[in-house]
Order: sequence, then structure tokens, then C-alpha cells
Amino acid sequence: MKADGHKEGEEEMGIINPVVTTKDETMVSGVPASRGGSNFRQEKILFSPAAKIQYGPNGGNLGYDNAETSSSGSVDSSLRRKGLTLHLVQVGALLTKRFHHYRRNWRILVSSLALPLICLTIALYVSTLRVNEGDMKPLTLDPSIYGPGTYSFYQDSSKNTMSASFTDTLTDRDFGYGTTCRRTWEDEYFRNNTCVAPSPWLNFTKPYWMVTCQNARQTYRKMPTSYTMQEYRTASDDYLQHVENSNVASYLLRTFRDYIDKRFGGFTFERNEENFNSKTTEPYVWFNSKGYHSLPSFFNSMSNTILRAQLYQGKNKSEYGITAINHPIKLGKAALSVKNLEADASDAGVSIIIVIAFSFIPCGFLLYIINEKIQKERQLQNLRGVSVITYWLVAIVWDMIIYALTVGCAAGIVAIFQTDGFYLRQNLGAFTAILLLFGWSVIPLLYCMSKLFIAGSTAYLVCFCTNLFLALSTVISLLVMQLFTDSRAAHRAYEICKYAYLVFPQFALGQGLMDMVSNTFLYKLFERYDIDRYKDPFSTDIIGYNLIALACQGAFFFILNLILDVMRRPRAKLRSDRELLRSAVVSSEDDDVARERERVQARGKTDDMLVVQGLSKVYKKGPWARSKRAVDNITFGVPDGECFGLLGVNGAGKTTTFRMLTGDSRPAGGTAFLKGKALTFNDKKFGHDIGYCPQEGGLDEYLTGEETLFFHARMKGFRPAQIKTMARELLEKLGLQKFADVIVHKYSGGTKRKLALAVALLGEPPILYLDEPTTGMDPVTRRLAWKCIAQANRNGQSVVLTSHSMGECDALCSRIAIMVNGQIKCIGSPQHLKNKFGDGYTLVINTAPDKTDFVTNEILSQFPGARIKHMHLNRVELLIPYQAAQVADIISFIQAVEDTKDIDYYSLSQTSLDSVFNSFAQEQMYSYDERYTSSSAASGTETPSGSLSSCEKPHQKTPAIYMHGFDNFGHVHESGASSTGPSETETPSSDSNGSHDNPQFVPDDPVPVENSVIVVVVEVVEVVVVVVVVVVVVVVVVVVVVVVVVLLVELVSAVVVVVVVVVVVVVVVQKRSILRSDDCQLSGFENIMCIQCLI
Repeated sequence: MKADGHKEGEEEMGIINPVVTTKDETMVSGVPASRGGSNFRQEKILFSPAAKIQYGPNGGNLGYDNAETSSSGSVDSSLRRKGLTLHLVQVGALLTKRFHHYRRNWRILVSSLALPLICLTIALYVSTLRVNEGDMKPLTLDPSIYGPGTYSFYQDSSKNTMSASFTDTLTDRDFGYGTTCRRTWEDEYFRNNTCVAPSPWLNFTKPYWMVTCQNARQTYRKMPTSYTMQEYRTASDDYLQHVENSNVASYLLRTFRDYIDKRFGGFTFERNEENFNSKTTEPYVWFNSKGYHSLPSFFNSMSNTILRAQLYQGKNKSEYGITAINHPIKLGKAALSVKNLEADASDAGVSIIIVIAFSFIPCGFLLYIINEKIQKERQLQNLRGVSVITYWLVAIVWDMIIYALTVGCAAGIVAIFQTDGFYLRQNLGAFTAILLLFGWSVIPLLYCMSKLFIAGSTAYLVCFCTNLFLALSTVISLLVMQLFTDSRAAHRAYEICKYAYLVFPQFALGQGLMDMVSNTFLYKLFERYDIDRYKDPFSTDIIGYNLIALACQGAFFFILNLILDVMRRPRAKLRSDRELLRSAVVSSEDDDVARERERVQARGKTDDMLVVQGLSKVYKKGPWARSKRAVDNITFGVPDGECFGLLGVNGAGKTTTFRMLTGDSRPAGGTAFLKGKALTFNDKKFGHDIGYCPQEGGLDEYLTGEETLFFHARMKGFRPAQIKTMARELLEKLGLQKFADVIVHKYSGGTKRKLALAVALLGEPPILYLDEPTTGMDPVTRRLAWKCIAQANRNGQSVVLTSHSMGECDALCSRIAIMVNGQIKCIGSPQHLKNKFGDGYTLVINTAPDKTDFVTNEILSQFPGARIKHMHLNRVELLIPYQAAQVADIISFIQAVEDTKDIDYYSLSQTSLDSVFNSFAQEQMYSYDERYTSSSAASGTETPSGSLSSCEKPHQKTPAIYMHGFDNFGHVHESGASSTGPSETETPSSDSNGSHDNPQFVPDDPVPVENSVIVVVVEVVEVVVVVVVVVVVVVVVVVVVVVVVVLLVELVSAVVVVVVVVVVVVVVVQKRSILRSDDCQLSGFENIMCIQCLI
């Protein structure tokens, strides 16, 4: 492609910029790029305000249609709200933002509403499972209490007149052998049994079962013999069996299998062998120990039988009877103390569950606070003039509203369950009050803790575990002390800790709930004696001190949080940290950088829109850690309407500079002026003149695009009519109309960056801080963003831009500063930097297939210092130094060769801005160890030859540079250049391993030996310290785990021993046979089959 048609002024400067279509331009224009170029129209952006500063030829060589006019100026700053009205609008905007966030973020809703209420419901349900002794009613002792369908038996072995009268009375069908069907005034004590018509006597036959004991276990075997039995159904719907001509003990043993859980007692009338006559008999009562009330019930039935049998003739036996009633025992002092302790232990569990339930809520609030900090939303709000007090007042008001809503639902659940401990009399009001004050105290406490975290999930987990640990450790330890109140020391410790623990909100809530339940329990116990022991729960004996402690803690933690937040905010002018800054590395300063410093200091702070003087930032992670100078005494000014580019690799200090200029980070020294006024970050108005697009974040993920713009516009004080107009225009300019009602977290990365840029452009602020605004954008979107930034420049807005795209900076910036290790190494227009620090001209030729070597050698011999950058097949890219030839000479020579048909086409261009940037990027890497691991530079030690000190031109280095590598087809391309003469093609070389150097960078020269030794020693010391700390922590953890395991093993062993003893006792008791009450005291005739084993 012939390089004709270039501008005359560019020829005079020795520059030619042939138009070559890029991939981005191809995507934007939709015109395919041809091999020989394109007719793609090149537009121009004129940054006329930049003409105020002349450091070299003006940059700006890529732009857009200049016919586009600037915005209509519909943004009238004089109409903004100010003063108290602005504060009220900001409060409303912050509350509205939280409302939209909470209603769309189900995680916070679950944490704030669902989890606490579910835990509370479970706790209250568990509390209802305890036996409520106050509901126990008197019990009528009668065999019918075991329900219908049960069996009793009788036997008359006396066979005389008296025993006959007893059996006749016992088997009377009209009233039975109890008092169940006898309706009298005592009916209120009787069970609601349904009396039935008695049945006649029935006969039945059943087989006997043989019971044996083997290995302490009962076994049953059906016997060939059977028995015949008479029975009838009584009026109380149970059955009475007549056992005749059988031994009762043997009968019970052989029929045990048929009457498990159905037979609870019986009656026998036996003769008195010592004094036998017709008028004497000995009645016996049999009972089953598994029926806890069987003995008194059957004994009372025998008493009724004797009473009715002894009545005079003519008396109606159904009118007489003895009713035995068992009233619940009223506990004495000792029993009341034990019951009270048991209730306290149970209530402690319920109280701890409630504390855990309501610990979820503030932890959920913490997620929002930390996410705002991480996403840089808080930083933008500070720029909008939101004071510390306003921000935290809005936070506590909103969080308390959500918390109070949850407490209201909790009070409703308590009212549904009607749990006496939290509902009876004044308990519901006390329950609500202590929960509200717990929220008031613990929410500001977690605000203070939020400053320790940089991840929401970590903060949630740590804070929840902290709440849980404090609640468990304090409440349980106090309960354990209460178990040993007989000891003076334990009692004294209990009295001290009960008040000392009130410094923890978790204990104040848990212990307060326990005291409320204990107060209610004592009230209900003494109510049986008609003694009113209920105390007002708001008194100091119950939760009075707890409420006072919680109220004071809330105020204290809220004020402490404000103090901590104010201390973290930077002030306008700060004294430099002399000790840290004195040790700064002093290096030679480029003449352009020095002139900029002199200009800023001479012209003062009012001539430029933004003036930065001596801004510095030093990071130090610990008292023994090395200091890192992220920003090192930088000075520059940005006039009105200029786009100023701040370039540098990652870690150069660009973002740190923005953080200091926006008030997010405290500078170690220096200051800045905006519109002639010092950036006093306590001044709520300074951020109204700044539009900031952070490197990442800056957006609430649960707001829509339109809601985001509305929120920031309201924060700036614009009125509703202005807000709608501005939002609509920005959405149209950046192509966000279809995303206006879409939630931000559904946006792609590029769309989020467009919205962040729209927030920065909102209201046409005088200066824009754009930190890599087009990261993640596609070419179409990137060009659209460039267009908006260029229009802002035409409107007179100043722009400070950082980017990793050299094309972007070349297109937009009228001046560029390159930062290396926190220092500005060079400054000027893009063209000036290319001329001063560029390597020369780039010549790309496509030769005939067999003429590549010939043409290449001709060019290398014609232009001294020229070298090959890349070679691929018949395409060669060469670098020609500025001093080797003029543009006209190069073109004349190439055209002469082209006439011989040895060159198909060619292109000639100036060295790109990327090459200049890469040379300084190498300096960032080379000088890191030199700056931060030794003081050689400060003491005058010679700089290693491989690094670039100051801003010398990369092509002026003394050592020759050799680059070689392989292309995709296996061809070798290599080049070498020296400042002293033309380069010669060298044979490709490799190291012993066969690897080749990177053709993009100069190989690193070795770091001085003394620096390497220092680095190694420091790293070894750090590793040793880390290892020691890890070992100590591991040992402590292992010891704690071992102690806990030992204690648990001992506890489990003790529990197992107790359980075994109890089981043995129960088994022994249950294996006693049922015998007659006058012969032995064995009970449980269902187990009489094992009497032989016991014997």
C-alpha cells in the first residue's frame, strides 16, 4: 500500500500514519478488512482546551464525527437541593435503595425473618412438651381407670358362708365391684366411662403356655393341656374371670402371654387354717406393678365388697360405696428447690435457642454493610456528601425497622402458643422490650465489627459464631455456678458474674428470658397455696438491669462506630510521614515531569481544574513489615476540558491515587485542589463536582439500571424533573434502554461498566475520574463509551482516565502520564511521548516469495541501526530509528525497490504508544527488588544495567538487545540492535535447555548480590516466623481438643455407669414375681414365670 495522501504537517514532523483497519473498526463498521487496507473513514476528535499546555504536538488522532453537538445543557446546577432539604432527600434515597435491595435479595429476608421465626417456633413448641404439673387433676382410684376391655379375676377357696357373701357381692351385675357406675355427687371426679349392660357368664377354653428361663430370658412353649374359664362383662365394660380348681400363681404364669397389658389385679378368698369356721375368711388383693395405681384401686374395690357384704338385709347395696381419690401432692421447700432448678435448666435451653434465633438478624444486616464497602458504593455515597452520621443513622433506622417487624411476628407466635413464661400477665411486654433492646445493642456492635472484614460471607459466619459462643459460655457457666450454691465461693462467683456478664448483649437477653420464665414458674407453683409470688418482670429483680445494660450498650457501640468511621476518613491536608517519606527512593526526574511540577507550583491552585501536589501513599502491613510506597510524591495539574491519561501496569499506583482523590484512602502526604479549593473530605459538597467510575463495582446488584441512576441523581440533589431527563438521555447514549428495568446482577460485565460510566457522567460534573471504564466492553460498546467521554470533553469537563488500552488513551487523551512504582516517569501528549521515547518507524513489507532475504538485507544496509522485529514467510516487520533516515528517504527507497517488483506492498508507521508503555512496564518489573529490598539506590549504588533509571529512551541503552523466537510455522525470526550502529542479523541462539528468550521484553540483568542476600535472609526469617506461629497454634488447638475429648469421655463414662446401674435396678425390680401380699413383697405377676431363675 503506498503511503500517499498524508497531511503536509505530518510530513514536516517526519511522521506518516497510513490508515490501517483494525479488528475493532471492522466490527464497528461492518466492513471487512482487506489485505491491502480499507476505505474506512477516519474521524477526528479535537480537544481544543488542551491547547493551553504545549509539551509537544497535540495528541488526539482518533475520534468521532465532529458534527455532533454537545449536550443541551439541561443540567442546571443552581436548581439542586441544598442544606437540610438535600439531607432529607439523601435519607429518603438511601432508605428507598435499601427497600429495593431487601425485597429482591431473598438471602437477607431468610436471615432476617424466616430463620429467627422458625427457631423461635421450635423453641416454644419444645417448651410445651414439658409436664405441666399445674394441670394435673385428682385421680379416682378404681380398676376401671385402665379402660374398657381389661381383665380381673377372683377365686373362692374358703368355701364358707362369709366368702360366699363376698363373692356374691363382688359379682353383682347391678353395680359391679367398684364405684364407677354409681352416680353420686362425686361424679365430677370420675372418669367419663360409659356404663354398659352386664353380659351373662360365658365359658371359654384356652391352651396353657409353658414358661422357662434360658440365659436370663423367658421363653414360651404351648402345652397340650388347656383350661376352661368363666367370665362376664361388668357394667364398667371390663371383664371378671372366675378361677376355680387352679393354683393362682400357676394360672397367672401359664396365662401371662394372653393377658399382657390387659390384667392388672384380682381377688382371692382363702380359709384361715388356724381358725377355720363358716364365718371367717381371709381376703387377698393381687396387683400388677406395671399398673402404677393397681394396688390402691383393687384394694378399694375389696373394701367396697366387704362394706356391701356386711350391710343389713333390705339395704340397697348400690347406694353404698367408698370412693378413693388421689390428689396431686403439693411440694415442700426442698422439692420446690429441685423443681425450680430443673425448670431453670430447661428454660436455659429455650432461652439460648431464642438468642441464637435473633442472632441471625443482625448478621444478615452485616451482609449489606460489607457489600456496600466492597462494591465501592459507600465510597460513591461519601462523594455525594453523605456524612458519617447520616449514613449510620439511616442504617440503624432501617435495620431496627426490619428487626422490629421480626419481633412483632415473634410476639404473635408467642401469643399463639401462649407460653406462660413469655405471655402470662406482663411477660409479653417484657419479652418484646428485651428483644427490641437486644437488637438496639447488638446491631451497632456488629457495625463496629464490620470494619474487620472484606467478605460478607466470612463476616456473617464469624459474627454468628461469636454471638453463639458468648450466649452459650455465659449462660451455661452461670447455670453451672447455680448448681453449687452450697459453696460460698461458687455462690459469690455466681453473684459477681450475674452482673459482670451484662456487658455482653447475648447474656443480657438469654439470662433475662431465663429470669422471666423462672419468675413465672415460681408464681404458678405458689399459686396452689393461694400465694401470689409474681414479680413485675420490669423490676430490677427480673430484667430491669438487663434492659438498662442493653440500652446503654446500644448507645455506646453506636457512638464508638461513628468514632471509628470518622478516624478512617482522610482529612484535607495531612502532614507527611517524615520517617517513611524520608526513606523514599530518590531517582532522576524527567525534564517534562520537572517542568510540570514547576508549572503547578508557579501558577498556583486556581488555574487548573484539578491540582495534585506531592501526593503520597505508604502501605505497611505490620510493625516489622517492609513499607511499600504505592504513590510517591506525584504532582500534576488538569486544566479545564482536558482528558488526562494516567497509565501504568497493575500496582503502579493509579487506583490508589483515585482512592485518595475520592476520599476512600488517607494519603501519607500531599494534598489536592479542585476548582481552587482544597479537597476537604469533611466538606459534604466536594463530591458534587466529581464523577467517579471505580475500577470495579460501584453498583448495587439488586437495583435496576434506572433505579441506580435515580438513586445517584437524588443523592446529588437534582429535582425529579431533571432526574427523569438525565436518566433517559444517559440510557439512550450508552444503549441501556432495554436494560433500564433489569436487575444489575443479571447484567454482563460490559453492561455493568456502561452503567457505572453513566453514573459518573450523571449531572455533567466538572471533573471525571474514570478508572479503566471500558474494561470488559466489546468494540461497539467501547466506541460508544469513547464517544460519551469525548462529548464530555467538548462540554468543558475535565477527565482523568486510566486504562490498559493504549489505543483508548491515544484516542481520548490530550496528555498522558505514565506511572512506575508510584512515580510519574514521563508526561506529555501521546505524539510527544512517541517522539521522545519511541524507537523509530515501523516498516512492514510483503515481498515476492524468493526475494525476502534480498530485500531485507538491502533495507538493513541502507538504514543504519535498523533491525528486524518479526519475520513470517514473506512478511517482514522492521524497526528503523529516527536518526537513521527521514520519512521521505524511507519512502523513496521503498518505492524504488517496489518498482523492481520485489515488494508486493508495504506500510510505514510511527512507533505505537504500546511500545513506549512496554518500555516503562519493564522498568516497573526491573526496579521492584531494587526499591523495596535494599537501600542501594538511596546510598548512590549504581543501578543495574538491565533496568531503566529515570526516563531514558529505551533505544539508547549501551548493551545490544537480541530477540529471537519461533513463529507458528516453525520459522525463526530474530533481531539485534545497538545504539552505536546498524544491526546485523545474528544466528538464533538458545540456552542449554533449548529455550528461547521472549521477543517482547529485554532479558533481566541479575540483581546485585548484596540485594539477593538481603532478600533471602528476610524471606527465611518470615518463613521461620510463620512456621513458629503455625506450630504454636496447632499445638494449642491439639491441647484444647485433647482436653475436650478427655472431658467428654469422662462425662460419657459417668453417664454410661449411671445408665447401667439404673437399668440393672429396674430389671431386678421388674423381675420380682407377683405373690400374695402376706407371704412376700414381690410384685409384677406378669414376670412370675422367672421366679425359678431368681430362686
